[in-house]
Amino acid sequence: MGTPRDHYDVLGLPRTASPDEVKKRYRQLALELHPDRNPDPAAQERFKEINEAYAVLSDAEKRAVYDRFGHGGVDQRWATPEDLFRGVDFEELFRGSGLDEIFGNLFSGAFGGGGQRRGRSIQVEVELSLEEVAQGARRTLELERLAGCGTCGGSGAAPGTQRQACGTCRGSGQQRVSRGGLGIQFVSTMPCSACRGQGSVVTSPCKACKGDGRVRREAEVDLDFPPGIEDGAALSVRGAGEAGPAGAPAGDLLVQVRVAPHARFERRGLDLLASLQVPFHVAALGGAADLQLLDGSAEKVQVAPGTPGGTVLTLERKGLRDARGRRGDLHVLLDVAVPQRVSPRARELLTELAQELGEGAPRKGKLKGAWGKLGKRD
Repeated sequence: MGTPRDHYDVLGLPRTASPDEVKKRYRQLALELHPDRNPDPAAQERFKEINEAYAVLSDAEKRAVYDRFGHGGVDQRWATPEDLFRGVDFEELFRGSGLDEIFGNLFSGAFGGGGQRRGRSIQVEVELSLEEVAQGARRTLELERLAGCGTCGGSGAAPGTQRQACGTCRGSGQQRVSRGGLGIQFVSTMPCSACRGQGSVVTSPCKACKGDGRVRREAEVDLDFPPGIEDGAALSVRGAGEAGPAGAPAGDLLVQVRVAPHARFERRGLDLLASLQVPFHVAALGGAADLQLLDGSAEKVQVAPGTPGGTVLTLERKGLRDARGRRGDLHVLLDVAVPQRVSPRARELLTELAQELGEGAPRKGKLKGAWGKLGKRD
């Protein structure tokens, strides 16, 4: 099965589309692709696509999760079609079209389906330091989540008993529902109301989990963050969420990464920007100044004689690296340190130096030039 198409592409909308634009575009496509009006099998597949896209993008909460985590985040939080389409008022959407009753009834159950309902996904946020981003990091998260019951093995049935096939749906987990309107009869499937789509029921519930197949436990999950990971990146750990009911598969752990601001470095992708104080005599005569890097080592920055404050030097491949081995540059903004306390002898020498060099006229545009070298800073 291929990768699902982007919901915005399915509806032909930009990611900035307003709720009214989403509603208008979906209504247009639905009237065009409805099976009653378009018998083409390809149109029926498109019809299902636009329905799912509208169910997500018309709901502020689902849309926010989709924009952040993509299909994986929505699929785990709203694991069944029943969950996904709950709260979508199709009848109101098509009121006045002559098809409002058909659409309202049809959509309320047309996208049901049997099968096990996966467990709920867990969303957490992890903050990393820039030092951890530089080296890569491992974190152990402590979570409280629903896990499979050890007494019944997650089935929900008391030890020595088994779950029984549902008598309503005969174990399929689905019900066929017929609805009609305007002389047209529709047959759709939806999750069985008796077993909630599981296909089986518990007649002797486990006392430990009360028939649910899950109990709440604390757990530890080890996470590896690759070097160079970006602020705002999302990681997904398959099956590390809550266990599903009655032995159904577990949901996922969705991790949002935040990178804490650093006291000495700014980051742009894999490039780093740092400020380095250079003694006055080094800037005048030339020499080397030490810059402490993220790993604790010191890098000697060579300063040419007569280097003015505000100069930006670039040290190639001294920035961050990523998991592919690519490495950014380190940009160093030189800040010439002027001594605030001088001895009588130093004052005498500086006076002689000023007389030797001459005062000179102040140069205009110094600050503007420095900002131009740095470029736009976030």
